Amino acid sequence: MKIPRPILYTKIGCPWCAEAREVLDRQGIGYDERIVTTDASASAEMLRVSGQTKAPVLDWSGEILADFGAAELEPFLAANARTHLIRPAGTFSRSRRGSQKRRAENGAVARDGLGASREQ
Repeated sequence: MKIPRPILYTKIGCPWCAEAREVLDRQGIGYDERIVTTDASASAEMLRVSGQTKAPVLDWSGEILADFGAAELEPFLAANARTHLIRPAGTFSRSRRGSQKRRAENGAVARDGLGASREQ
């Protein structure tokens, strides 16, 4: 059974978006990132699923968390740990190498939960 990857909608320069990436990476959760600042279709998709234009937005198999910070994300992940077969917070940690200066200019970025990314 393939575990569905969450979709994280972000904006360039958004500190809450960077914080969301850090929490997901720290917990070892892979995700697909859609940068709505430069991708009109991703922006429209984010509006459709969340009903708003504020970022970040996390869509995990229809479970939506919108306009959040780490204080809201961590309980959301803990509540969904069993549903999505992820490790609870604090059971996995790996330091990130390199910086987060790399931002895609356009399109989606898949993240493996360990800080690595690949263009889609």
